Amino acid sequence: MSEQIKSVITCDLDGKLETFNEGAASLFGYNQEEVVNKMRVSDFSDGQVVLGHVVGWLAEAVKNGEWEGNTVFLHKDGSELPCSIKITPTKGKDGEHIGYCGVTTPLDNKTADEVRPKINLMTKIFTWLVIMRLPFLTATFIPIFVGAAVANLSGFSVDWGWLGLTLLGGSLLHIGTNTANDYFDHTSGTDEANYNYMVPFSGGSRSIQMGLISAKGMLTVAIVSFALSAVVGIPLIQKAGMPVLWLGLIGFLSGLFYTAPPFRFASRKGLGELLIGLNFGPLMVAGSALVQTGQLLPEAFLAGIPIGFLVAAIVYVNEFPDHDGDKATG
Repeated sequence: MSEQIKSVITCDLDGKLETFNEGAASLFGYNQEEVVNKMRVSDFSDGQVVLGHVVGWLAEAVKNGEWEGNTVFLHKDGSELPCSIKITPTKGKDGEHIGYCGVTTPLDNKTADEVRPKINLMTKIFTWLVIMRLPFLTATFIPIFVGAAVANLSGFSVDWGWLGLTLLGGSLLHIGTNTANDYFDHTSGTDEANYNYMVPFSGGSRSIQMGLISAKGMLTVAIVSFALSAVVGIPLIQKAGMPVLWLGLIGFLSGLFYTAPPFRFASRKGLGELLIGLNFGPLMVAGSALVQTGQLLPEAFLAGIPIGFLVAAIVYVNEFPDHDGDKATG
């Protein structure tokens, strides 16, 4: 490949490709029909490079008018391309910032390892935060804390050790649900078909699509998370009785089959949202109170209703940018 090849790509502020010249097609192996208004510039880079460096490069380009350096890109066939790139912000007719332009040339005299951007420890940690969608665990923490509060208002002292174990078990179920959801959205082709996703308002982490983890690795994380949640559930069952087991089973089955065949609750015209509202609302609040009191308190179920609506609304708003990809795969 000759260094005379010059790839010129422009994208909007979300990274979606708007133009893709012949040099880009020659360098990356795609044609215009495959990428324009479909792929993102991040699709040409390793996921950890995107998380650890690309955001900073773009910010520097906006601040200084350009950013220039070396990196490793990915060809359509998966091979690595050592390249130099110059990034500049693009402007609209009124001078407003509307996107970016990247001019890339291959470096035939360099190996991929010589120009590969270094990935620091914080980026590696952040990678797992993205894979497991950890910020969304607030949807687990809040109902569990509310359940403990209901127990306290009902005259029971909160045992912080048992509360911590409840948080751990609920979080592991939630992580298992998130990762299983990503795995089955990948195997069904839903995430691959979703060109219009918006970060953070999109249904999945896109970790598999970014190359942060393999599909097999994502499935392994889901299985391990669900298995650990069952282990944590054993002492909770011993403390509060069999109702904990039934609530845990409902959570597990709802989470696994939200996108997993044969049920795929998410595609059942509102059943998925209903199950999420019930699990993260009345059932989780009641389960948390149950661990503290040994009783299924009616007021705990009632306290969980508004939380269930709020969490279902989070899921609901994330479905809008995913509409076309979801529709394409049923």
